Amino acid sequence: MLEARYPDPLVGESQPWPDHWFKPRRNRCFFSTHQPATPKAYLFAVIGAEYWLKMLPKGTHEYARFIKPSELDEWARMAELELKHITGLSYNPLSKNYKLGRDVDVNYMTHYLAALDPSSAQAD
Repeated sequence: MLEARYPDPLVGESQPWPDHWFKPRRNRCFFSTHQPATPKAYLFAVIGAEYWLKMLPKGTHEYARFIKPSELDEWARMAELELKHITGLSYNPLSKNYKLGRDVDVNYMTHYLAALDPSSAQAD
């Protein structure tokens, strides 16, 4: 059983990672999307999307729940996961188009794989 724990912003205490999610097996992966805890994310995601553009109901985003990529990476490493890819997601309100890119200051997506010791790899 993994002993890694992550802070739970909902209840304010450390929670264990669900053991069945991250058993070290070949091709075990974890995807996530987040807003980082940055002033730019607050301005664009909360003020811009909720109040100015009215794309989302007010209160959809809670800044206290925003997670910096470095924080997520630290928790993932504790759960024996290795970052494989991170990409930013940007929105252009004039063209109403989303774009993937390098800018992870407002929204980002991650892909993690189980960090395996080659001697412990199992066939799935």
